[in-house]
Amino acid sequence: MGAGLVLPGHHPALPRPGADAPQPRRRDGRVEGAQHDAGHPRRDANVIAYVRSSDDGRHVLVALNLTAHAVQREVKLPGGRWRVRFNSDARRYSQLFGDHATPDLEVSHGTGVLDLGPYSCVIYLPED
Repeated sequence: MGAGLVLPGHHPALPRPGADAPQPRRRDGRVEGAQHDAGHPRRDANVIAYVRSSDDGRHVLVALNLTAHAVQREVKLPGGRWRVRFNSDARRYSQLFGDHATPDLEVSHGTGVLDLGPYSCVIYLPED
């Protein structure tokens, strides 16, 4: 065999985007916490957003844009600022990516607006 393990669908010359993503907290080999939907699904939108919460009150927001164009979608979240921790559309992962300037999420009166690049996954953490 060749120079190393190559996973299906991953080119060995590209960095692994998941290395930058926050790792889930684990206890006894299981991911802690529950998850709930942060948005209102729209069949025509192809945008998914959900929050994972741990038993100790820590949260992470995961937002997916499954369309070929940038989208803006309103979501309902606890107030405050949610910082981008991972944006799969960043050029640091490939020069072929669009590098959509996804801003941090400002939540006011329980709602904020996601601004997501095409075919991207963005992970947000609340600012402490």
